Amino acid sequence: RDLHKEYRRQRQMCIRDRNYPRRFGVFVNLKFNNINDNDFGSKSAEILENAVNEGAIGLKIYKNLGLDLKDSKGNRVKVDDKRLYPIWEACAKLNIPVLIHSGEPSPFFDPVDKFNERFLHARQKPKSFRPPEKYPSFDTVMNEQYNMFKNNPKTIFINAHMGWMANDLDKLEKHLDSLPNVYTEIGAMIGELGRQPRRARKFFIDYQDRIMFGKDSYKKSEFDVYFRVLETVDEEPVDPIPAQLVSKAELAEIELRVQEAIRGARKRHTAGDQDSPLDLSRSSSLYPRENKMEAI
Repeated sequence: RDLHKEYRRQRQMCIRDRNYPRRFGVFVNLKFNNINDNDFGSKSAEILENAVNEGAIGLKIYKNLGLDLKDSKGNRVKVDDKRLYPIWEACAKLNIPVLIHSGEPSPFFDPVDKFNERFLHARQKPKSFRPPEKYPSFDTVMNEQYNMFKNNPKTIFINAHMGWMANDLDKLEKHLDSLPNVYTEIGAMIGELGRQPRRARKFFIDYQDRIMFGKDSYKKSEFDVYFRVLETVDEEPVDPIPAQLVSKAELAEIELRVQEAIRGARKRHTAGDQDSPLDLSRSSSLYPRENKMEAI
């Protein structure tokens, strides 16, 4: 009953968006709470087929798969759970992509301390983090996702948020090279890309047919930042920092550290030799000396 109720809700979305078929595309969702049912796979495939007939163009899988989702026996449902394979096979048959968000950025699985680059995010949204006593490790979830991609080569997958590999584009290149059925998108990754502009530019050129523009939410003011990063060579800091960017924590942290370093250097500069350049090496108190300016 739940599956058919969800189908009816999404059917209404498809009908509504038919008014602008060239501007909107609806991705259907599925509920996995009855994954233990014998007919779970066949019913899910039926919902997918009906949704496509009504205009849906893809399937969206949320991050609860592999993290919070449990079956009726209380076991965590892994990303590569074999009970989900009929769904991936149905998507291949229907020729629709699967947009999948697995896990979280790797710092969300690390201890929340001054060495965690998402420390500010942890202060603002502590529930985003995944302590090891409650969740599998980052590598566990990512390996499950890789296995699922590899074992379903006929299904097209869109690995959301660059698979959390935007900070290691060499690794992402190997990922895409080994999985020709996988694409990716840049939602919430503008911070990671912005701090390696030359490497990111090369990656975008080399894999231009495998990368999509993506964004978690619509906020008009934030698009200026994306256009500035993607379409210009401007390396000036972004001010003000858009409020809803997932990378806000990272950008704000760097900005705060740089501003503190400059303020401290200016005070010493004013009190000392004003003809000498600013000395930033002793400026930040947020990190131990060996982790100060190297991280900026």
